[in-house]
Amino acid sequence: MLLGVSSGHCRELAVNLTRGDVAETLIDKRRGQVRDYKVGHEEKAEMIQQFAARAVTGHSISSEELARLVNERTHAEVSPRTIRRHSNKLGLTGIKKTLPELASTLKKRIIANYREKCLRVHFWDFRLK
Repeated sequence: MLLGVSSGHCRELAVNLTRGDVAETLIDKRRGQVRDYKVGHEEKAEMIQQFAARAVTGHSISSEELARLVNERTHAEVSPRTIRRHSNKLGLTGIKKTLPELASTLKKRIIANYREKCLRVHFWDFRLK
């Protein structure tokens, strides 16, 4: 075996190259893992939910803690390393510092809108009397 390629595969490559299929022969046709087997939609959703809730409330968002919570709630066996990989793939690590600020801004807007609606209701109640 030369360079990790079997003699049968070398013969197949040689035949294809002599036919003129150079590009097709030399292109890597491996596709990699098509889907996540350990981390399905339920586990990802739980991971995002726990990450967001804990980031907003100032709790630890360590991969060990998230793995414990995801495994506890989904009965999965997800490792902290898998949590880190999926957090990076989903872009969660990039928002961990801005998420609390965003939640605070949204909360302030909700309170302001509520107060404005209350004032309108009281205004109309006053006008009707």
